[in-house]
Parts: sequence; C-alpha cells; structure tokens
Amino acid sequence: MEAKKPSGRGGARPGAGRKPTTRNVRETAADVILKRRAEGGKEPMQVMLEAMDEAYAQGGALAAFPLAKECAPYMHPKLASAEVKAEAVITARTLPASVHEFV
Repeated sequence: MEAKKPSGRGGARPGAGRKPTTRNVRETAADVILKRRAEGGKEPMQVMLEAMDEAYAQGGALAAFPLAKECAPYMHPKLASAEVKAEAVITARTLPASVHEFV
C-alpha cells in the first residue's frame, strides 16, 4: 500500500471502484423486457393502449382521453418551435383572379 499523502486525500483506496462482475442496470432491465417478450408477456405501452381502447369502447372519447394523454409522449414526439424567415415576391401572375380587382 502507498504511503498516505500529507493532505490525507486522493490516491487509490483498497476496495474502491466498480466491481468487475457488476452488471449495468439498463442491461438488466433490457434482459427482463426481452424475457417477457419471449414468454408472450405484454409491455407497459401495450397495456396502456389496450386500456385506452377498452375505455373508448365503453365510454367514448371522453373516457379514453386521460389514457391517450398518458400514451401520447411515447407515441408522438413534441414539435420543436422554429423561427422561419421567408421572402416572397408577389406579382400579378401569382395573385388569384379575385384579387386583381383590388390591385
């Protein structure tokens, strides 16, 4: 073992760091999903969509709306706002016929 530094900080410590056999949490979650899919199990989004369809069939759009609202972020990406700069040249040829009386 190394000698301690005068400040008492820094340097390698025995037993510190990630253990070589530790698995990543995301890998474990992916394994669970793959296992459920192989066994014919349903994923959470499938359950939510089926519940929404059932609510729609029984109570109409008003009953299904809360479930649809929960599913929407996973199904449709948010639209980003963008600033558009455009220039247009308007000539008599590009105007509709009904506008010619005002020109």
